[in-house]
Amino acid sequence: MRQILHGSARTTAAVRRAIQDSQESLNVLAKRYAINPKTVAKWFRKVAELGQPFSQEALGTLYGRGDGVAQDFAEAMKWYRKAASQGNPKGQFYLGHLYLSGLGASKNLSEAGK
Repeated sequence: MRQILHGSARTTAAVRRAIQDSQESLNVLAKRYAINPKTVAKWFRKVAELGQPFSQEALGTLYGRGDGVAQDFAEAMKWYRKAASQGNPKGQFYLGHLYLSGLGASKNLSEAGK
């Protein structure tokens, strides 16, 4: 059973549901629904907190790039780690990249290779 999250009057239930179910980028969704990228980021976070690996990886990317949120490599690493632990290949790749480059944590070649 899919959980529909509640939101503000600025985004309709149909838009929130579409964002929650989407695997498209923040910018594509913001443009399609004519809403602020910060609003899309908020909905990615809500779904990520429910444990959805794509949204966890997407939220990590938002933090890594600073799209719709303040750039924060430690926060990106947190979300990539959650996605990676569920077998999300992009989450695994980007987590390794952060360890390799020393962004969000000390450079760690051993962890980068996992």
